Amino acid sequence: MKNLSNKISYVALSLVMGAIIISFLFTGFQGFGSNAGEIASVDGTPITAREYNQALESSKERYAKMFGGKGLTSQQIKMFKIRETTLEGLVSQKHLLNFSSDLKFDAGKADIKDEIKNFEFFKTAGKFDVTKYKSLLQANKLSPAKFEEDIVNQVKNQKLRMLIASNQDSKSLSKEMLKIKNTKIETIAVLFDKEAMTANLKLSNSEVSKFVADKKNNDLLQGLYKAYESEQKTKKVKKIKDFKSVKSQIATKHLQKTKRVELTEFNTKLKAEITRAMEDSNISKLNSLKKKFNITFEKKFEMTLFNTKFQSATFTENDVFGIFKAQDTKKVLTVDSPTTVAMIKATKFIRGEVVDKDLESEIKFSGQRNARMIESAIIDHKGATSKVATSASIFL
Repeated sequence: MKNLSNKISYVALSLVMGAIIISFLFTGFQGFGSNAGEIASVDGTPITAREYNQALESSKERYAKMFGGKGLTSQQIKMFKIRETTLEGLVSQKHLLNFSSDLKFDAGKADIKDEIKNFEFFKTAGKFDVTKYKSLLQANKLSPAKFEEDIVNQVKNQKLRMLIASNQDSKSLSKEMLKIKNTKIETIAVLFDKEAMTANLKLSNSEVSKFVADKKNNDLLQGLYKAYESEQKTKKVKKIKDFKSVKSQIATKHLQKTKRVELTEFNTKLKAEITRAMEDSNISKLNSLKKKFNITFEKKFEMTLFNTKFQSATFTENDVFGIFKAQDTKKVLTVDSPTTVAMIKATKFIRGEVVDKDLESEIKFSGQRNARMIESAIIDHKGATSKVATSASIFL
């Protein structure tokens, strides 16, 4: 875009200026042009109708892309609270701008001139062109005073962001964090589905036969058979057994599922048996239980301190960190949820290594992470102490 003025007309430049204006609006600066039609203010800092409408259109475009490019209906705009979230975003930007003012960040004439002179749009043959500057502003109905006021806000915002972004973790702290991230714990890990254990509950032949023979159960059995048929079709079974052939099988599964007390007792015993095998590091026993009850078992499952999940179960970071810190290879950690039981026991601790390239990335990431946290804290603080006035009409 360096020699843009030599390639396109003033009309095209005016369109590009419009793009610049919109980009400024989304970085916390007040809108260009007139402040007429102010729809909100944050401790006296205005949010103009023009500023709000441009942000709203951008928000609607983003949502529209999620729906294949189709324009949003008024009902969708209301359902997704697009008007409200758009205003909240602008209010947050004003909080940051006001905070930069609290810190006495400002821009002198030299700063303003430097910023303006850096715009390629105002240059001719690589040099700042005062005539082009005034003409472009006039074409966009902007006064130099208002434009330069917004440049001040831009500089203030940049200074705040530079201050926030400079808050990186020290090299030593980043190195320790990276070591922790790269640390792995090798474990024995087991998980079983509680409900699936109904298949292991014992029933007498007479109990099943009596249930099948009772005519009151015919409708239930027919319904269960339809579910069986549907399941077989899903599995793409070519020849599905008829009702008579599987009636006893269906009845057995149903009766097993009704044995809630027995199921609880079975799962309690199985859990205790697995725990003993894990405490003894009895791999052959665990393999036997896996084969007998179809449980999930891994004898070398790697877990990190930042990812403490095994299958569908998540162990608490404090518990996992505790066994790592103590180098504990005896304790069995258990997560007993309403649907599953999961257990792990550490067998080996693999301390993470750090390479210079990863360390540089970690330090950079720490700055980004800390910046997000600080920015969020500033917005929360200003939100709790600032006066925000809005016009209810914008939500109509």
